[in-house]
Amino acid sequence: MAVRFLTGSKRLLRVPLGRRAYSTFAPRPSHRECLSQVYAPTRKPQSGPASDFSAESYRLLIRAGLIRPSSTGIYALLPLGWRVIAHLTKILDQAMVHDLGAHKLSLPLLLPAHLWQTTGRWETAGAELFRLQDRKDAQYCLAPTHEEEITKLVAQDVTSYRQLPVRLYQIDRKFRDEMRVRTGVLRAREFIMKDLYTFDADESAARQTYDQVRAAYRALFQRLGIKALEARADSGNIGGSFSHEFHIPSPAGEDTLLRCTTCGYTANQECADTGPAPVPQQVLSDSLLSAIKHVLQQWHQVNGTQQMFDLPQDSNLPYHIVLGAARHVTSSATSNVHLTIAVLQKDRHLDHHRLARALAPEWEAMPLHALPNDSTLSADSCIPQQPLRTRLTQVLVDHHLAFPTNRPANITMPLTNVPHTHPIVWVHAPLSQVQANDSCPHCPTAAMSRLEPLRAIEVGHTFLLGARYSEPLKALIHPQPSNIAKNRPRGLVPMQMGCYGLGVTRILGAVADTHHDTHG
Repeated sequence: MAVRFLTGSKRLLRVPLGRRAYSTFAPRPSHRECLSQVYAPTRKPQSGPASDFSAESYRLLIRAGLIRPSSTGIYALLPLGWRVIAHLTKILDQAMVHDLGAHKLSLPLLLPAHLWQTTGRWETAGAELFRLQDRKDAQYCLAPTHEEEITKLVAQDVTSYRQLPVRLYQIDRKFRDEMRVRTGVLRAREFIMKDLYTFDADESAARQTYDQVRAAYRALFQRLGIKALEARADSGNIGGSFSHEFHIPSPAGEDTLLRCTTCGYTANQECADTGPAPVPQQVLSDSLLSAIKHVLQQWHQVNGTQQMFDLPQDSNLPYHIVLGAARHVTSSATSNVHLTIAVLQKDRHLDHHRLARALAPEWEAMPLHALPNDSTLSADSCIPQQPLRTRLTQVLVDHHLAFPTNRPANITMPLTNVPHTHPIVWVHAPLSQVQANDSCPHCPTAAMSRLEPLRAIEVGHTFLLGARYSEPLKALIHPQPSNIAKNRPRGLVPMQMGCYGLGVTRILGAVADTHHDTHG
């Protein structure tokens, strides 16, 4: 065997070529640093929750010895898996501290219910929130997010604009009772997230912070070697006025993005916009009014209690009608629930987010249910206790249909004693879900580009919260003298907030799903 000689002050070492020579004075590596001594069991995923097997990332992480299932949606990180999370955490720490000047902290995982009740999220969080009680019957939840907790924490000590901006983040476990946990760590009940919370003195500073964080996220994904797409998104239960998601394209993704083939505009399907229809379908005013009257007649004939009824079959009508309800925001009385008509093309479906934006500002959309069959309607949201007082208030026409020329302010209701205290409001606006091949809203002409659907995995989300949490939790500050609001006591104003999340364990699963070959 070929050898080489290394001279030392004590003795001559004879070491085979191609192997590392260790000096007698240098510390030898511990056995724990040898791969053969690392606890890294590898096997095929033949045990564990069967519902998780549909995810390729789950099979790969099991096979490589990075994770093991504990129960449905809950996983143990083995040494190799934890090593990957530790490296990813180190990179996130560097990005948060050096790029954004944020400071790391740790927040409790067991949160009191009263803060969530103050912001209204205790009721709206639904079944995904893990709720529990202590021995004194005090209510708590396992933290899915920490907006309330961080707002209360900062409000205790920050009282002036001179103490802002404040940027705090944590990397810790979160809990969510997900209904679907078929994709391994991509959607788990217990997961690790990075949460950054920012506090600024005014809206302009908060928007600058928001743009800085988005830029830092783009740089972070580039450093990780991940091709992530940034998409406009809906704020959902967390709230706020502005929101973006970061996605990794993958056929295993649960989100559908719409991306322009020309300019790169990308948005989640839930809040995507479209350009005007090249040639809107014409709507005959007389036939539309006849169809609306027929719908109202059918609904009143069943006294507002039958949930479904048939529309007249007419192949010449290029649209279908969805009957729903809207409630005046100043009152929750049943008599203030009015009928709302939405008119759409036959091949398109109602988008509830767009409907809410299209309604008049003083009206709040109630749940509408567009059935797959265009010849049926659902009126289960329109069952007032006094149907005689229910009246049609708004008719909304989708922008893919031409706006009718004859738009009467009043439509004769089937029952003559229904009061007409409100004239009918006609609205021409986007109402239908954005579909593949719709025109891009940012390209100059509709003929230049089209929107293409793309499946993707969401790994990050940014929210411009504004005063969504600082106002109800009294996180108020003394602003600069020039910005004091006269309508607030002592000129106090709420801090402007933002929250920014990254799914650490989800990134692990997404990378495994998108960066593998036939060998693993």
